[in-house]
Amino acid sequence: MLLSEGLMNAVVHGCDTDHNLIVKMIAEVTCENVYVLKIIDPDKGFAWQKNGANVPDAKQAYGRGMIIMKRYSDSIEYNDSGNVIIMIKNLAHSNV
Repeated sequence: MLLSEGLMNAVVHGCDTDHNLIVKMIAEVTCENVYVLKIIDPDKGFAWQKNGANVPDAKQAYGRGMIIMKRYSDSIEYNDSGNVIIMIKNLAHSNV
């Protein structure tokens, strides 16, 4: 779910659905069963510090990606400009 939401946000928002642009994804699994997902989109980024605090209207079909990623990851980080996200999930200690 984390990977799907992260990639969907990168393609829809970072590439503006331009099929000529490339989204990069790096996945790492440690021997301790920790998953590290890094997604890089070609856009200039977004103000991640201001987004994701509001709960979207239940009637909207979009706007839940950041909430889902925060809920299901153990750690989430963005670069300063907001076009790189790193999500960490420790499955060894997880019940989700």
